[in-house]
Amino acid sequence: MPIPHAKCYRPFLARMARIMIPRLPRPVTQRGNRREAIFLQDGDEKIDLSDNQLELFCIGINSPYFLSPTCDASRLVREEHSPVISAVIPVCDRFEFLHETIASVYSQTRVPDEVLIVDDSSIIRVESYFAQNPPPGPVKVLRTDRRRNPGGARNLGWQQAKGDLIVFHDSDDLWEPDKTRLQAEYLDLHPELDGVYGAALAFFPDGRTQPWAHDRPPKVEVASALLDANMTSPTLMIRRRALQALGGYDETLPILEDQVFSIELARAGLSIQFLPSPVVARIRRNDHNTTNRSMRYFLCACKVALRYRAISAQIFGPGSVRVHLGRNLRRFGAKSRGMGMPTRVMARLLRYSAPLSTMPLQ
Repeated sequence: MPIPHAKCYRPFLARMARIMIPRLPRPVTQRGNRREAIFLQDGDEKIDLSDNQLELFCIGINSPYFLSPTCDASRLVREEHSPVISAVIPVCDRFEFLHETIASVYSQTRVPDEVLIVDDSSIIRVESYFAQNPPPGPVKVLRTDRRRNPGGARNLGWQQAKGDLIVFHDSDDLWEPDKTRLQAEYLDLHPELDGVYGAALAFFPDGRTQPWAHDRPPKVEVASALLDANMTSPTLMIRRRALQALGGYDETLPILEDQVFSIELARAGLSIQFLPSPVVARIRRNDHNTTNRSMRYFLCACKVALRYRAISAQIFGPGSVRVHLGRNLRRFGAKSRGMGMPTRVMARLLRYSAPLSTMPLQ
Protein backbone atom coordinates (compact mmCIF):
# COMPACT_ATOMS: atom_id res chain seq x y z
CA MET A 1 0.00 0.00 0.00
CA PRO A 2 1.57 3.31 -1.03
CA ILE A 3 2.17 5.81 1.76
CA PRO A 4 1.26 9.43 0.92
CA HIS A 5 3.98 12.04 1.26
CA ALA A 6 4.70 13.37 4.79
CA LYS A 7 1.93 11.39 6.48
CA CYS A 8 2.39 10.02 10.00
CA TYR A 9 1.77 6.32 10.45
CA ARG A 10 1.61 4.21 13.57
CA PRO A 11 1.39 0.56 12.49
CA PHE A 12 1.67 -0.28 16.21
CA LEU A 13 3.16 1.29 19.31
CA ALA A 14 6.94 1.12 19.19
CA ARG A 15 9.80 2.39 21.26
CA MET A 16 12.01 2.58 18.19
CA ALA A 17 11.33 2.52 14.48
CA ARG A 18 14.04 1.20 12.19
CA ILE A 19 14.24 1.95 8.49
CA MET A 20 16.32 -0.12 6.08
CA ILE A 21 17.03 1.03 2.54
CA PRO A 22 17.28 -2.08 0.32
CA ARG A 23 20.65 -2.82 -1.27
CA LEU A 24 22.50 -0.67 1.27
CA PRO A 25 24.80 -2.40 3.75
CA ARG A 26 23.49 -0.92 7.01
CA PRO A 27 20.08 0.14 8.28
CA VAL A 28 19.42 3.33 10.19
CA THR A 29 17.14 4.25 13.04
CA GLN A 30 14.52 6.95 12.89
CA ARG A 31 13.69 8.55 16.24
CA GLY A 32 11.35 11.43 15.64
CA ASN A 33 13.31 13.72 13.34
CA ARG A 34 16.71 12.15 14.14
CA ARG A 35 18.40 9.44 12.16
CA GLU A 36 20.96 7.06 13.61
CA ALA A 37 22.97 4.19 12.18
CA ILE A 38 22.14 0.88 13.86
CA PHE A 39 22.24 -2.85 13.21
CA LEU A 40 19.13 -5.02 13.18
CA GLN A 41 18.65 -7.36 16.09
CA ASP A 42 17.05 -10.75 16.54
CA GLY A 43 13.36 -10.60 17.33
CA ASP A 44 12.64 -7.42 15.36
CA GLU A 45 9.19 -7.33 13.81
CA LYS A 46 9.04 -6.50 10.12
CA ILE A 47 6.46 -4.81 7.92
CA ASP A 48 7.10 -4.84 4.20
CA LEU A 49 6.40 -1.50 2.51
CA SER A 50 7.61 -2.62 -0.90
CA ASP A 51 5.75 0.10 -2.79
CA ASN A 52 8.01 2.62 -1.09
CA GLN A 53 11.16 0.48 -1.32
CA LEU A 54 11.43 0.59 2.45
CA GLU A 55 11.24 -1.97 5.21
CA LEU A 56 10.08 -0.93 8.66
CA PHE A 57 11.37 -2.63 11.78
CA CYS A 58 9.82 -1.98 15.18
CA ILE A 59 10.78 -3.27 18.59
CA GLY A 60 9.36 -2.90 22.08
CA ILE A 61 6.11 -1.31 23.15
CA ASN A 62 6.42 2.08 24.69
CA SER A 63 5.38 5.11 22.67
CA PRO A 64 4.57 5.91 19.03
CA TYR A 65 7.08 7.38 16.60
CA PHE A 66 6.25 8.67 13.16
CA LEU A 67 7.93 8.15 9.81
CA SER A 68 7.80 10.27 6.71
CA PRO A 69 9.74 8.00 4.32
CA THR A 70 9.35 9.97 1.11
CA CYS A 71 10.80 13.24 2.35
CA ASP A 72 13.58 11.68 4.42
CA ALA A 73 14.76 8.85 2.18
CA SER A 74 17.44 10.82 0.33
CA ARG A 75 18.98 12.03 3.58
CA LEU A 76 18.96 8.49 4.94
CA VAL A 77 20.79 7.20 1.88
CA ARG A 78 23.54 9.79 2.27
CA GLU A 79 23.99 8.83 5.90
CA GLU A 80 24.66 5.23 4.92
CA HIS A 81 28.03 6.30 3.52
CA SER A 82 29.25 7.89 6.74
CA PRO A 83 32.10 6.17 8.62
CA VAL A 84 31.46 3.81 11.50
CA ILE A 85 31.79 5.47 14.92
CA SER A 86 32.76 3.50 18.02
CA ALA A 87 32.38 4.87 21.55
CA VAL A 88 34.72 3.57 24.25
CA ILE A 89 33.87 4.07 27.94
CA PRO A 90 36.34 2.76 30.55
CA VAL A 91 35.02 2.15 34.05
CA CYS A 92 36.66 0.97 37.24
CA ASP A 93 34.63 0.51 40.43
CA ARG A 94 32.63 3.66 39.71
CA PHE A 95 29.09 2.95 38.57
CA GLU A 96 27.21 5.80 40.24
CA PHE A 97 26.94 7.86 37.05
CA LEU A 98 27.53 5.19 34.40
CA HIS A 99 23.88 4.90 33.36
CA GLU A 100 23.65 8.67 32.89
CA THR A 101 26.87 8.64 30.85
CA ILE A 102 25.60 5.91 28.52
CA ALA A 103 22.28 7.75 28.20
CA SER A 104 24.16 10.82 26.93
CA VAL A 105 25.71 8.60 24.24
CA TYR A 106 22.31 7.31 23.11
CA SER A 107 20.91 10.86 23.16
CA GLN A 108 23.24 11.89 20.35
CA THR A 109 21.78 13.15 17.09
CA ARG A 110 24.34 10.81 15.52
CA VAL A 111 24.44 7.81 17.81
CA PRO A 112 27.69 5.79 17.61
CA ASP A 113 27.42 2.51 15.75
CA GLU A 114 28.74 0.60 18.75
CA VAL A 115 29.28 1.36 22.43
CA LEU A 116 32.02 -0.51 24.26
CA ILE A 117 32.18 -0.53 28.06
CA VAL A 118 35.66 -1.52 29.22
CA ASP A 119 35.69 -2.89 32.76
CA ASP A 120 39.18 -2.24 34.15
CA SER A 121 39.07 -5.24 36.51
CA SER A 122 36.46 -3.73 38.81
CA ILE A 123 35.79 -5.54 42.08
CA ILE A 124 32.13 -5.79 41.08
CA ARG A 125 31.87 -6.75 37.43
CA VAL A 126 30.06 -4.41 35.05
CA GLU A 127 27.78 -7.25 33.99
CA SER A 128 26.52 -7.50 37.58
CA TYR A 129 25.75 -3.80 37.58
CA PHE A 130 23.92 -4.03 34.26
CA ALA A 131 21.89 -6.98 35.53
CA GLN A 132 20.36 -4.63 38.10
CA ASN A 133 20.55 -1.46 35.99
CA PRO A 134 20.03 -2.27 32.29
CA PRO A 135 21.81 0.21 30.00
CA PRO A 136 19.64 2.54 27.87
CA GLY A 137 20.94 0.94 24.69
CA PRO A 138 22.99 -2.05 23.46
CA VAL A 139 26.55 -2.17 24.78
CA LYS A 140 29.48 -4.52 24.36
CA VAL A 141 31.31 -5.23 27.62
CA LEU A 142 35.05 -5.94 27.66
CA ARG A 143 37.13 -6.71 30.74
CA THR A 144 40.86 -6.22 31.21
CA ASP A 145 42.96 -9.13 32.41
CA ARG A 146 44.45 -6.89 35.12
CA ARG A 147 44.18 -3.31 36.33
CA ARG A 148 45.49 -1.32 33.36
CA ASN A 149 44.55 2.24 34.33
CA PRO A 150 42.36 4.50 32.15
CA GLY A 151 44.87 4.49 29.30
CA GLY A 152 45.05 0.71 29.14
CA ALA A 153 41.26 0.37 29.27
CA ARG A 154 40.89 2.84 26.41
CA ASN A 155 43.50 0.94 24.41
CA LEU A 156 41.65 -2.35 24.83
CA GLY A 157 38.44 -0.60 23.76
CA TRP A 158 39.65 1.00 20.55
CA GLN A 159 41.65 -2.09 19.56
CA GLN A 160 38.48 -4.21 19.81
CA ALA A 161 36.26 -1.57 18.19
CA LYS A 162 35.07 -1.76 14.59
CA GLY A 163 34.86 1.98 13.94
CA ASP A 164 36.86 4.18 11.62
CA LEU A 165 36.28 7.02 14.09
CA ILE A 166 36.82 6.49 17.82
CA VAL A 167 35.26 8.60 20.57
CA PHE A 168 36.23 8.23 24.21
CA HIS A 169 34.06 8.96 27.20
CA ASP A 170 34.59 8.92 30.97
CA SER A 171 32.18 6.98 33.15
CA ASP A 172 30.92 10.06 35.02
CA ASP A 173 30.83 12.73 32.30
CA LEU A 174 28.20 13.70 29.75
CA TRP A 175 28.09 14.57 26.06
CA GLU A 176 26.09 17.37 24.53
CA PRO A 177 23.55 15.97 22.02
CA ASP A 178 25.32 17.12 18.85
CA LYS A 179 28.84 16.09 19.86
CA THR A 180 29.41 13.10 17.57
CA ARG A 181 27.44 14.49 14.63
CA LEU A 182 29.29 17.81 14.51
CA GLN A 183 32.71 16.23 14.89
CA ALA A 184 32.06 13.50 12.34
CA GLU A 185 30.83 16.06 9.82
CA TYR A 186 33.89 18.25 10.43
CA LEU A 187 36.29 15.34 9.89
CA ASP A 188 34.38 14.39 6.74
CA LEU A 189 34.99 17.91 5.41
CA HIS A 190 38.66 17.85 6.49
CA PRO A 191 40.15 14.46 5.58
CA GLU A 192 43.64 15.82 6.25
CA LEU A 193 42.91 15.97 9.99
CA ASP A 194 43.57 13.03 12.28
CA GLY A 195 41.06 14.14 14.88
CA VAL A 196 39.18 16.97 16.55
CA TYR A 197 38.36 17.88 20.12
CA GLY A 198 36.37 20.66 21.71
CA ALA A 199 35.52 22.77 24.72
CA ALA A 200 33.72 21.46 27.76
CA LEU A 201 31.70 22.78 30.67
CA ALA A 202 32.48 21.70 34.22
CA PHE A 203 29.47 21.22 36.48
CA PHE A 204 29.34 20.77 40.26
CA PRO A 205 26.90 19.07 42.65
CA ASP A 206 25.70 22.46 43.92
CA GLY A 207 24.64 23.49 40.40
CA ARG A 208 27.63 25.71 39.60
CA THR A 209 29.19 25.54 36.15
CA GLN A 210 32.36 26.96 34.65
CA PRO A 211 34.18 26.74 31.30
CA TRP A 212 36.55 23.79 31.08
CA ALA A 213 39.43 23.33 28.63
CA HIS A 214 37.99 26.11 26.45
CA ASP A 215 41.19 28.07 25.71
CA ARG A 216 43.27 25.54 23.80
CA PRO A 217 45.45 26.40 20.76
CA PRO A 218 44.03 25.63 17.30
CA LYS A 219 46.21 22.50 16.97
CA VAL A 220 47.69 20.17 19.57
CA GLU A 221 51.29 21.28 20.15
CA VAL A 222 54.06 19.88 22.34
CA ALA A 223 54.67 23.18 24.13
CA SER A 224 51.05 23.77 25.08
CA ALA A 225 50.57 20.14 26.11
CA LEU A 226 53.58 20.36 28.42
CA LEU A 227 51.89 23.37 30.04
CA ASP A 228 48.76 21.28 30.76
CA ALA A 229 46.80 22.65 27.79
CA ASN A 230 46.08 19.09 26.72
CA MET A 231 43.02 17.40 25.29
CA THR A 232 40.18 16.13 27.43
CA SER A 233 39.33 12.62 26.26
CA PRO A 234 35.50 12.99 26.43
CA THR A 235 35.73 15.83 23.89
CA LEU A 236 37.92 13.94 21.40
CA MET A 237 37.06 12.19 18.14
CA ILE A 238 40.06 10.55 16.49
CA ARG A 239 40.64 8.39 13.45
CA ARG A 240 41.64 4.77 14.03
CA ARG A 241 44.67 5.24 11.80
CA ALA A 242 46.06 7.87 14.19
CA LEU A 243 45.69 5.58 17.19
CA GLN A 244 47.36 2.78 15.29
CA ALA A 245 50.25 5.03 14.29
CA LEU A 246 50.73 6.24 17.86
CA GLY A 247 50.03 2.99 19.68
CA GLY A 248 47.35 4.47 21.91
CA TYR A 249 47.48 5.79 25.47
CA ASP A 250 50.15 5.41 28.13
CA GLU A 251 49.13 2.56 30.45
CA THR A 252 51.51 3.27 33.35
CA LEU A 253 49.87 6.43 34.70
CA PRO A 254 46.66 6.36 36.76
CA ILE A 255 46.22 10.10 36.08
CA LEU A 256 47.41 12.51 33.36
CA GLU A 257 47.37 9.92 30.58
CA ASP A 258 45.53 12.61 28.57
CA GLN A 259 48.52 14.94 28.85
CA VAL A 260 51.02 12.28 27.77
CA PHE A 261 48.70 11.31 24.91
CA SER A 262 48.55 14.94 23.75
CA ILE A 263 52.34 15.33 23.89
CA GLU A 264 52.92 12.12 21.94
CA LEU A 265 50.32 13.05 19.31
CA ALA A 266 52.09 16.34 18.70
CA ARG A 267 55.53 14.72 18.67
CA ALA A 268 54.32 12.22 16.06
CA GLY A 269 53.15 15.08 13.81
CA LEU A 270 49.50 14.07 13.91
CA SER A 271 47.01 16.84 13.19
CA ILE A 272 44.40 17.23 15.95
CA GLN A 273 42.33 20.42 15.74
CA PHE A 274 40.55 22.24 18.53
CA LEU A 275 37.01 23.49 17.87
CA PRO A 276 36.22 26.13 20.53
CA SER A 277 32.47 26.07 19.99
CA PRO A 278 30.02 24.71 20.62
CA VAL A 279 30.65 23.01 23.96
CA VAL A 280 30.61 19.26 23.31
CA ALA A 281 30.88 17.74 26.80
CA ARG A 282 30.08 18.35 30.44
CA ILE A 283 32.76 17.33 32.93
CA ARG A 284 31.50 16.31 36.35
CA ARG A 285 33.46 17.74 39.27
CA ASN A 286 32.97 15.95 42.58
CA ASP A 287 34.83 14.23 45.39
CA HIS A 288 35.33 11.12 43.26
CA ASN A 289 37.35 12.88 40.54
CA THR A 290 40.86 11.41 40.44
CA THR A 291 42.35 14.86 39.83
CA ASN A 292 41.10 15.91 43.28
CA ARG A 293 43.48 13.43 44.92
CA SER A 294 46.20 16.03 45.30
CA MET A 295 49.21 13.93 46.25
CA ARG A 296 48.54 11.29 43.62
CA TYR A 297 48.09 13.96 40.99
CA PHE A 298 51.28 15.72 42.10
CA LEU A 299 53.39 12.57 41.88
CA CYS A 300 52.08 11.74 38.39
CA ALA A 301 52.68 15.32 37.24
CA CYS A 302 56.28 15.10 38.45
CA LYS A 303 56.75 11.84 36.53
CA VAL A 304 55.52 13.54 33.37
CA ALA A 305 57.83 16.54 33.93
CA LEU A 306 60.87 14.29 34.41
CA ARG A 307 59.97 12.09 31.45
CA TYR A 308 59.92 15.07 29.08
CA ARG A 309 62.70 17.14 30.66
CA ALA A 310 64.87 16.98 27.51
CA ILE A 311 62.00 18.19 25.32
CA SER A 312 61.20 20.96 27.83
CA ALA A 313 64.80 22.13 27.62
CA GLN A 314 64.67 22.19 23.81
CA ILE A 315 61.47 24.24 23.74
CA PHE A 316 61.75 26.49 26.81
CA GLY A 317 65.49 26.49 27.52
CA PRO A 318 67.90 24.95 30.05
CA GLY A 319 66.56 24.17 33.49
CA SER A 320 62.92 24.10 32.38
CA VAL A 321 62.30 20.82 34.20
CA ARG A 322 62.81 22.67 37.50
CA VAL A 323 60.25 25.27 36.50
CA HIS A 324 57.93 22.46 35.48
CA LEU A 325 58.29 20.88 38.93
CA GLY A 326 57.62 24.30 40.44
CA ARG A 327 54.37 24.54 38.49
CA ASN A 328 53.34 21.18 39.91
CA LEU A 329 54.19 22.32 43.44
CA ARG A 330 52.00 25.42 43.09
CA ARG A 331 49.05 23.32 41.94
CA PHE A 332 49.56 20.82 44.77
CA GLY A 333 49.71 23.63 47.33
CA ALA A 334 46.55 25.25 45.98
CA LYS A 335 44.61 22.02 46.58
CA SER A 336 46.18 21.04 49.92
CA ARG A 337 45.21 22.73 53.17
CA GLY A 338 48.09 24.54 54.84
CA MET A 339 50.49 23.97 51.92
CA GLY A 340 49.83 27.10 49.89
CA MET A 341 52.58 29.37 51.20
CA PRO A 342 55.37 26.73 51.49
CA THR A 343 54.77 25.41 48.00
CA ARG A 344 54.69 28.91 46.49
CA VAL A 345 58.05 29.71 48.08
CA MET A 346 59.58 26.46 46.86
CA ALA A 347 58.18 27.00 43.37
CA ARG A 348 59.65 30.50 43.28
CA LEU A 349 63.07 29.16 44.30
CA LEU A 350 62.93 26.57 41.54
CA ARG A 351 62.05 29.33 39.07
CA TYR A 352 65.03 31.42 40.18
CA SER A 353 67.30 28.39 39.71
CA ALA A 354 66.53 28.33 35.96
CA PRO A 355 67.07 31.92 34.72
CA LEU A 356 67.42 30.83 31.07
CA SER A 357 64.09 29.05 30.97
CA THR A 358 61.10 30.75 29.34
CA MET A 359 58.58 28.32 30.81
CA PRO A 360 55.99 30.29 32.82
CA LEU A 361 55.57 29.37 36.48
CA GLN A 362 51.79 29.63 36.30
